[in-house]
Amino acid sequence: MWFLEMFKSNRFVDVSLNQWMALTPYELVASNLNVGPELIDALPKQNWPVVKYPGYGYDPSE
Repeated sequence: MWFLEMFKSNRFVDVSLNQWMALTPYELVASNLNVGPELIDALPKQNWPVVKYPGYGYDPSE
């Protein structure tokens, strides 16, 4: 899977929905999404950073 994001800004902040749900109180996520503990326990508590594709780069000073 390839994912491309383009913004008209030199600042980027990555917000992971998985991490946000994993760190939100269990009862709140379970009751709002109507999911069981299997799904909530499987959510990663650490965010995976966006990785750089080999051969491409970004220099924010440009």
